[in-house]
Amino acid sequence: MKRIALTLFAALMMVAVYADNPIEIKLGSRNFLKDNASANVSFDFSKTLYKEDGLLETSLTAEEYDRYTSKAIMAFAEAFNHASRRLRIDNSEDARYAIDIVVDKIDYFFSVMSLVPGHKHTFFGTITVTNLDTAEIVCELNVTRLKGGRDFSLEDSFYKCFAELGKELAKL
Repeated sequence: MKRIALTLFAALMMVAVYADNPIEIKLGSRNFLKDNASANVSFDFSKTLYKEDGLLETSLTAEEYDRYTSKAIMAFAEAFNHASRRLRIDNSEDARYAIDIVVDKIDYFFSVMSLVPGHKHTFFGTITVTNLDTAEIVCELNVTRLKGGRDFSLEDSFYKCFAELGKELAKL
């Protein structure tokens, strides 16, 4: 009886772990992650809503905007390359894939009543992967409410959100 109960408990835990995947495939497959190739990555922050107040570009000063976006891209690439076994982001001219990330919304809040209090960011957007040799879309992903970026510093929380995106994309 104990063995059956433990087996059911383990099965329910596995369902709970895999139930909350914020990245879902809309089109294509994730086989591009298994290629020994390089990729270029580009981000589109032009229509990003930030903190429910307005566009990211108008919510920050020009200096802050440039610093936030460039460090976010670096954090994404570092986390992706660390988590991925084969595909690498290196923005070289001989890359096989182009990863285009459109950032729709970045939600922000400060949590006091949690185990880890501090600034938290969540990510909403779409990711399109294109094969540069054939110019066809290999995979299109939809990201809804990727919880990442938990830190006492507002900037570090923002960067950790993109690092979490890179890690989750590589684990897909």
